[in-house]
Amino acid sequence: MSDEVKAPKYPILDDIEVPEKEIENWQITVDLLSKIANTPAALIMRVHSDEIEVFVSSHSTGNVYHHGEKAPLDSGLYCETVMSTQRELLVPNALKDPLWDKNPDIALGMISYFGLPVTWPGGEIFGTICILDRQENAYSQLIRDLLMRFRDSVQFSLDRIYDISVERKQAKEWEQFLSAVTHELRTPLGPIKVHLDYAVAGKLGPVPEKLKSSLGTMKRSVDRLHGLTNELLDLRRIQTGRLQLNLESMNFREILDGTIGEIEAQTDQKKQRVHLEATEGSLPVYADPVRLGQVLANLVVNASKYTPEGGAITIKVDGDGDTIKCRISDTGIGIRKEDLPKVFEPFANIRKASNIQSTGLGLSVTKGIIEAHGGKIWAESDGEGKGATFTFTIPRLKGE
Repeated sequence: MSDEVKAPKYPILDDIEVPEKEIENWQITVDLLSKIANTPAALIMRVHSDEIEVFVSSHSTGNVYHHGEKAPLDSGLYCETVMSTQRELLVPNALKDPLWDKNPDIALGMISYFGLPVTWPGGEIFGTICILDRQENAYSQLIRDLLMRFRDSVQFSLDRIYDISVERKQAKEWEQFLSAVTHELRTPLGPIKVHLDYAVAGKLGPVPEKLKSSLGTMKRSVDRLHGLTNELLDLRRIQTGRLQLNLESMNFREILDGTIGEIEAQTDQKKQRVHLEATEGSLPVYADPVRLGQVLANLVVNASKYTPEGGAITIKVDGDGDTIKCRISDTGIGIRKEDLPKVFEPFANIRKASNIQSTGLGLSVTKGIIEAHGGKIWAESDGEGKGATFTFTIPRLKGE
């Protein structure tokens, strides 16, 4: 006996689920259709690889078809002809039609039929939408037109369902790609970084003067790659809802002062001035200090990166009310109006100076961390050459 799987009779998309909310809307459609047409049955059928299913059935008196019932294909059903020809089918009275006088629906008392094919946006067959009657019925042009309109509505819903399904599939593939790439990078990168750090620090012996510059270049490149892999991991955790926060009561000002101290070397190297304007007193928050420090570092480093030598960065913190608002402004290259909605997207196609390397992952991760804290973040700019401001808010610790 062969284990070969039999190919579907029709081109179908059997793996896409229709949301319950959409099924509820379709139920309203067939109920209304049956009522207007004054027929005992209005159905939406869905085809599978070797059978056809009553997907939605009208709640009407005399309807003999029930949701979830299935029949094998090639059994002579009206709907099979509609699907195979991809055309409408009108059978006023099957008992008088030699082509239909032996079809299975007659045994159920349904002798008249009008149906239309229902397809996915790519032309794959979903099934049919149809009405059936116990008596001879040629169905008026008005009823036929009405069924066509309802069919178009169902297909419009399928277009939307299909697009969402494709987006989810692409997102899943992207997550799998990120996971694989990050794992492959981190495995050899760890030992390389450790040994480079030791070498640069002289812990592996004296470093010849002519090698110091090369080792420094290698260390910066490895540090950047290490940071990139960490950002990829964080992004994947955020996208899959698995970012863990170690929350504790803390003073936001301490994180702020620590971050400014950490990035001082970078801003000093570019002769950039960093101004801090903060509300006096404690700024209590319930947050993850490591992740909040990561947010501040990302935003200040980002401001420094896009601000030319001699520029200025201003950090303004307002602790009034129920939230703490932090604004990081710079005098850098600015952001085009059309690029503002994309600044938090990873790998977004945003115009930037050719000498600046950036994937946009840092800002994507920053947004995810802020939102995980119950806050918001947004970007503002008056355009190219006019600097940019990134603002985020996080809830202030109540009772403090």
